[in-house]
Amino acid sequence: YQVTLVNGSLTITKAPLTITADDKTRTYGDANPGLTVSYSGFVLSQNASVLGGMLAVTTTATPASVVGTYPITATGQTSGNYAITYVAGTLTVTKASLTITAAYKTKVYGSANPTLTGTITGIKNSDGITATYATTATAASSVGSYSIVPTAVDSTPATLANYQVTLVNGSLSVTTAPLTVRAGDQVAQYSDPSPTLTKQITGFVLGEGESVLGGTLALSTTRTINSPAGTYPITATGYTSTNYSITYVGGLFTVSQEDATVTYTGDTLVSTGSTSTSSNKSVKLSAAVAEAADASLGSKLGAQSVVFTVFDANGAQKATCTSLVTVPATYTGTGTATCNVILGEGNYYVDVALVANSYYSALHDMGAVTVVLSGTGFTTGGGWIQEPTLGTKSNFGFTVKYLKNGNIQGNSLYIYRKTLGAAEVANPTGGYLPAGSYNWIIKSNSMTGLTQSCPSGTLIGCTATFTGKSTITAENRTTGVQYSLGGNNQFQVNVKDNGEPGSSSATTPDTYALRVWDSSGTIYQLGTPTGQLALNGGNIQVRP
Repeated sequence: YQVTLVNGSLTITKAPLTITADDKTRTYGDANPGLTVSYSGFVLSQNASVLGGMLAVTTTATPASVVGTYPITATGQTSGNYAITYVAGTLTVTKASLTITAAYKTKVYGSANPTLTGTITGIKNSDGITATYATTATAASSVGSYSIVPTAVDSTPATLANYQVTLVNGSLSVTTAPLTVRAGDQVAQYSDPSPTLTKQITGFVLGEGESVLGGTLALSTTRTINSPAGTYPITATGYTSTNYSITYVGGLFTVSQEDATVTYTGDTLVSTGSTSTSSNKSVKLSAAVAEAADASLGSKLGAQSVVFTVFDANGAQKATCTSLVTVPATYTGTGTATCNVILGEGNYYVDVALVANSYYSALHDMGAVTVVLSGTGFTTGGGWIQEPTLGTKSNFGFTVKYLKNGNIQGNSLYIYRKTLGAAEVANPTGGYLPAGSYNWIIKSNSMTGLTQSCPSGTLIGCTATFTGKSTITAENRTTGVQYSLGGNNQFQVNVKDNGEPGSSSATTPDTYALRVWDSSGTIYQLGTPTGQLALNGGNIQVRP
C-alpha cells in the first residue's frame, strides 16, 4: 500500500471550572467575615494556582446592614484551560442579642417611687435604642416586693428589628417606714395621783394615724402614789404594724416632794422665875407641820422630823433639838413637833426646818423667844402679828431695861416674811439675792433710848418706847442660807401692855409698832406709834 497519512487534529476544549462563593453568616453590627470560594472542576490534580488573574470576592453587606441576606460574588480569575463559571454565595445577617435589665430599687413605705433605671447591653452601631421601666407599686403600696418591667424603645430610624431582645425584670422593695412612739414626761408630787399617761407618735405617712396600727398601746410606769421623790421610767409598748417599724422611746416621771409647812408655835415670852442673872428656864419649842391640803394625803408625815436651832440676838447658835412629828390616829395631813431647850435671859430667834427627806419639802420658819428675869424695871415681850401689808406672819421678841448706872441694856428682834423676785435686792457681796421666800430678821445692835409710863395706880395700859440701831439679815427659807444686808439702821418700837394674857384671846390685846429707817428714808414699818397693831399671839409686859 501506498500509505497516505492524512493528519487530523484533536481539539482540546476548556474543562469546566466552577468557582462558588461560600455562604457566610454573621451577627448584625459585626464586621463581615472573611469571604471565601470553593472550586469544582480542576483536573489532573490541579488547583487554583494554575489560574490567572486576581480573585475578588465581595458582598454588598456592611456592618450597618440590617438583618437579611446579601449576595457574595466572586470574579477576576482567568484560565486558558478552564471555562470558569462563578456561582454567587449568600451572606446572612442575623439578629444581635440585646439585653435590657431593670435595676433593683428600694424605697420606704409612703414615699414616692424612686427613678427607675436599668442597663442595656448589646447595642450595635451606636443605635439609639433606649428603654422605659414601670412598676405597679405606688407611694401607698404596702411593704413587699414589686416587679420592675423594662420595655425597649426603638430608635429613629428604627433599628430594633435587628435585635433579639431579652427583657430582665428588676424589683422594687418597699421597706417599713420608721415610726416613733414617745411616752410623754410627767410630773407629780409625792402622794398625788398619777396623771393620765400620754404619748406622742411621729412618722405617720400618707395622712395615716393610729387606726392603721395593730395591737393595743400600753403606757405604764413604776411610779405609784407612795413613791418618794425621784425619777421613774414611763414605758410604751403594744402596737404592731406591717408598714411601720416602730421604735418606742420611754418618758420620765419626775416625782417631787409634797409641799408642806412648818410654823413655829412654841413659847414666845418666858420668865425664869428668878431675879438672878444666872438663872435659866426650860423653853418649849414646837411647830405645827402640815402637808398641802389636797385630795390625796400622804402617809409619811409621821416619819419626819423637825429641827429647831436657837440663835441669840447676836446670831450665835445657843441650842438645837430635833423632834419626830407626831400625827393623830386619824390622819388629817397635820402633825406637831415639840422639844425643850434650856435658855438664860435674853432674846432669841428660832430657825424651824423640816429635816431633809424624800417625801415632804417645807420652807424654813422662824420664831422669836424672849426669856426674862422676874421683877420690875424692864419692858419685855414676845409673840407674833399677822403682817397686814404682806399677809404673812411676823414674830417679835425684846427685853429692854435701865441699868443702875443709867445706861440702857437690851435686845430687840423682829422677823417678817417676804418673797423676792429675781434681781430685786442687791447682795452686798455682789449680784442679787436669789429669787424666793425669805425670813427678814431685824436685830438690834445697840439701845439708845427707853421711855416707860403707866396710868396712875395700875399696870394695865402701860406704854413703852425704845430706840436704837439695828442690822437686817435675810434668810432664804428654802436653803437656810443667811445674807447680811448691813447695819446701823435706826429703829423705834412702841408697845402697850393691856394686861394678861396679852394676845388676841384677851378682850384688849397688847399692841406693837416698829419703824426702821436710815438717811434715805423708811426701810420697813409696821403700824405707827399711835396706830399700833394688836398681837395675834404672845404677850408684852411693861414694868417701870
